[in-house]
Amino acid sequence: MPEPLQMLRIVTHEHSPRKGGAGVVAEQLAMAVARQGRDVEVWAQDGAVLPDEAVGASKYALHAVPKLRGTRNLPCLVRMVRAIHADASSFSDAIVHVAEPAAVEAFFYLQWFPRKPWKRLILTVHGSEIRRWRKNPVNRILFSKLAEASDRIHVLSNYNAKEILSWMPGLASRLFMAYGVPNAELALPPKEERSDSSNRRTVLLCVGRIHPRKGQLYLLQCINGLPRAYKDRIEVRFVGQVVKDGYNAEVSRLASQCGCPVVFAGGVSSEDLMRAYAGADLFAMTSVPVGDSIEGLGLVYLEASRHRLPVLANRTGGVEDAVLDGVTGLLSEVGDADGFRHNLMRLIDSQALCSGLGAAGRLHVANHTWDDVAARLYHFDEPTRLADALDFPTARV
Repeated sequence: MPEPLQMLRIVTHEHSPRKGGAGVVAEQLAMAVARQGRDVEVWAQDGAVLPDEAVGASKYALHAVPKLRGTRNLPCLVRMVRAIHADASSFSDAIVHVAEPAAVEAFFYLQWFPRKPWKRLILTVHGSEIRRWRKNPVNRILFSKLAEASDRIHVLSNYNAKEILSWMPGLASRLFMAYGVPNAELALPPKEERSDSSNRRTVLLCVGRIHPRKGQLYLLQCINGLPRAYKDRIEVRFVGQVVKDGYNAEVSRLASQCGCPVVFAGGVSSEDLMRAYAGADLFAMTSVPVGDSIEGLGLVYLEASRHRLPVLANRTGGVEDAVLDGVTGLLSEVGDADGFRHNLMRLIDSQALCSGLGAAGRLHVANHTWDDVAARLYHFDEPTRLADALDFPTARV
């Protein structure tokens, strides 16, 4: 009988200091495995560094591939393919987790090598790439073949599961649905002391890279349409790096006109992000579909709930797994600005509603930890190939 595998290699083109949701997944799973004292190494883009929260037992080995920019461009994919092929011995007897879309595309080509650079293969699919690969005739074939060679396909939401099964229903037995909570190792800072003065503004926090799909412009358009009495009661704070200069210019222009204070903090450290949550009263990220780009889950919603913030969001993609409507937050339909404004005004007016949603959100995320996801995803004590079909768990609580 084959021996259980003890090594884990995680491959990603997105890692600190340049990090979105895909990078969070790779980093948090690596830290969870490192805490078990196992051999885990992450291969990532040039310039990658350990995240702030990787300390002590949660530190893992990091290999930054020289000249790898971390994109889906062909030269970038070729660099990752060559780097892994040149060090195939460290992959060939390991569990290999390809945790991010560009890295999966590199494995489109690695799968054709005579000696496969993995013993057990796990893929993470985040959302928008499913439609993109399905539409492209070449990528459709390449992903189909790679998926069939994998042991597990990790998805972050029921929405992603439905998307992939509508294309490849035969993968149902290999799908594994789970998410955790980013920055779970960082202690929650104390909530900012608040004055009871009626003059204090309610702080609305939005966390996410400044990008059309994250909906900062839509959020400000909604706020711009609030009655003056409500504009006088709120302050908006944005945290996130700029990735689209033209879009950022539009957001900045509207921010100067919307009639309430708007602050842009840019990209911040993990500790500063925790402090931003501690200083907020409400959380909103109004993700909107942009072509085939759709919010696969939205880990920041869960992060906000961990900090007991009531959440406002649009009903799109996998957001309904992260925000339980009427339980941990309030959802509105994409484009229904009046509906969003109605929900926002309800929260501004009712501290009891905010407290109830925030408390329920904290309980919701307590059911999802990276240590639990890692234990169920990797199964280090199993032999090389999985013998049994996997149950497909639901995210509903």
